[in-house]
Amino acid sequence: MAKQSTRRPVIGDILKSLPKLKTTVQEVRPVPTPAPETAPKPKPEQVRIYGFWVDAELGERFRIRGAKENKKPRQILIEALEAYLVEK
Repeated sequence: MAKQSTRRPVIGDILKSLPKLKTTVQEVRPVPTPAPETAPKPKPEQVRIYGFWVDAELGERFRIRGAKENKKPRQILIEALEAYLVEK
């Protein structure tokens, strides 16, 4: 008996046998720029402390007193809120 060729097709042969496909040219579009932030701009004489704006002078006094008493700003704010709520 004659030996039959059991050669499996090579991927290159398969690709060559496929019909030629024409790829489409992609369109280049500019990326839209994001909208500017709508957050209110602080006045130059204001500083931000934990999410709200205060006068720059008050913010500076806040930081100086915290440094003198060796307290974190969060501790000072908690004590101030507790004192405010006790008075009411």
